[in-house]
Formats: sequence, C-alpha cells, structure tokens
Amino acid sequence: MKERFEATEWAHLQALPIHLFAAIAIADGEIQKEEIEEFVRRLTIGAHGYKDPLHRELARSIVDADILKVLKRKDAGGFKPDKTKQVLKEKLTSEEYQKFVGSLFIDAFNIAAASKTGLFRKKAISAEEHERLTAIAIFWEVELERIVASTASAT
Repeated sequence: MKERFEATEWAHLQALPIHLFAAIAIADGEIQKEEIEEFVRRLTIGAHGYKDPLHRELARSIVDADILKVLKRKDAGGFKPDKTKQVLKEKLTSEEYQKFVGSLFIDAFNIAAASKTGLFRKKAISAEEHERLTAIAIFWEVELERIVASTASAT
C-alpha cells in the first residue's frame, strides 16, 4: 500500500503510530516502562501480524528502520495530524480508512492498558488516558462499533 503515498506522506504515516504512542503514554503524566514495552511488542509482532495491510506494512517499515531515524527524517518533520488524516481519507477507501484507524486505536488502547494504573493496579486505564483515547477516537473518526463487532466476531 506504500505505493499509494508520496515519500513525504509515507514519512508522516511512519510518524503517526509513534505520535499516538506518545500522546497516550504521556496522558497521565509519565511514560511507564510497560507502555514502552507494549508499544515495541505490538509494532514488532504487528509487522507480520496486523490484519490491516496498511498498518502491517507501516509497522514493518518502522521496525526495519530505527524508530529514532524515522523521527529524525527531514520529510517526517512537522507532523500534522490533520494533514495526515486528510491524506489517508484521500488515498484510502472509507473501509480501508476505518480498518486502519481502528487498528491504530486498538494499539493505543492496549498501550494505555499496559501500565495498569489506578487503585491496587486493577483499573486498566487512567482517567487521563481514557480522555485521550476518546479525543483520538473523535479526531480520527474511529467507528468504535466496528471495533467492538470485529472483536466480538473474532472470539
């Protein structure tokens, strides 16, 4: 799917999972080791296992490169979520877009849940992470009912 995007667009797409990770992980004031481990684990496994082909190819391109090198690329500079969203909506069908952002959202949720914050470490995500996840879902127009339906049908 990379062939659908210009080099600069692809560089911004590569930065997207990293920016989402940072937004979720820092939401409650600090990035926990468990969140970092979950992000790396999901990217590494996802490079070959994500169901969504764009997310899989994107993860593979990040894993194959050094994450720091991805972020330092000149053409990745000035990451703008609104521009990235616009490019995705132009280059993907509505179905492809929803599968991609849904896959990213599942990762964001699992990263938030990795730190198990809250009383007696039983609460899966903090209130701040919940607010951030909500904002992400709204901004990226994630159709949460699709995620719930696909998760339910997979079990």
